[in-house]
Amino acid sequence: MENEMFTFVTCSHLGHCVEYRYFTRKDADRLFDKLVSDLSPVTGLFVAYYCASVGGLVNAHYAS
Repeated sequence: MENEMFTFVTCSHLGHCVEYRYFTRKDADRLFDKLVSDLSPVTGLFVAYYCASVGGLVNAHYAS
């Protein structure tokens, strides 16, 4: 599978982050899962999502 550019966005009361990375879809899923698990115990309320360069939301997470 080829690499494509993904945009990862996280927002919380601590701040926000936008990151652009080239990955396969499987590797992008792994990074997203890691971002969500790292944020969960630290921030409380947050929103995280990522999308592919070809468009369309791939995955999103809202924690309260």
